[in-house]
Amino acid sequence: MLFVCCRLYFNSPDDPSRRNTQTVFWLTVECLKALLAPILPYLMEEVESVTWNLLSSQLNDFNQSTTLLERYSSLSLHNYCSVDKSRPCSDWTLCLSAMNRWDKFKNYSNYVNTASSLFHSLTNSLPKGDEHVPSTSPLSSANVHITIPTKSQEVYHMLKALHPLESCVSVSSDLCYILRASSISWSCGSYEDKVTDTVGYYNFNLNDMQVSVTFPLGNQTVKCQRCNRHTNNNFKDNLCPRCIQVLDGSSFANH
Repeated sequence: MLFVCCRLYFNSPDDPSRRNTQTVFWLTVECLKALLAPILPYLMEEVESVTWNLLSSQLNDFNQSTTLLERYSSLSLHNYCSVDKSRPCSDWTLCLSAMNRWDKFKNYSNYVNTASSLFHSLTNSLPKGDEHVPSTSPLSSANVHITIPTKSQEVYHMLKALHPLESCVSVSSDLCYILRASSISWSCGSYEDKVTDTVGYYNFNLNDMQVSVTFPLGNQTVKCQRCNRHTNNNFKDNLCPRCIQVLDGSSFANH
């Protein structure tokens, strides 16, 4: 939940990744209502009233049914979902089919959990009180590189899914967002222990991964005053390129 906050609060309103995150939250609430309605009908009716009063203000052509039960027996979501309109369907079956499709994403859920565990392992391994490590969001100014052995297929698939361009440095991949780092890169191959006494450089062996974390000197990066991420290029008024584009009204930032 923590890493998606960056997309929800700092990306452009029409950014596809932000819209996707909102859709997941919305569909989660819909599926929970479908599952709990037979057990907690009155509570789910209250949730229905609150959620659809909010959404109806944004969807002017949406016609809300009187009750949650009536909506589940009708198809009020027909125009907002990709369904075969020639087949009988209802909001209830839409939610059930959505829950079934979530099974296909179990691998991605495991990948995110693995990356999240890596984030916590790294933050716990970094020295406390070090002048190079920020006290909050400790990886926000760090350049992170991950090296894995060729035999580690599970970790390889995780990195490939969350950071598809191997060896390329990225500031906007899913892995970079999960680790909340300034930049991220990874490579596959053998590795050796490296010297760890370099100023601002740390090296860790974690779960078949060798992770090097480099903190640039203070005058080499600037902290964005809007999103708190560090970068070293194209700063204007203490804002990073993404935030500049968002505030200037660009549809969404690609960087």
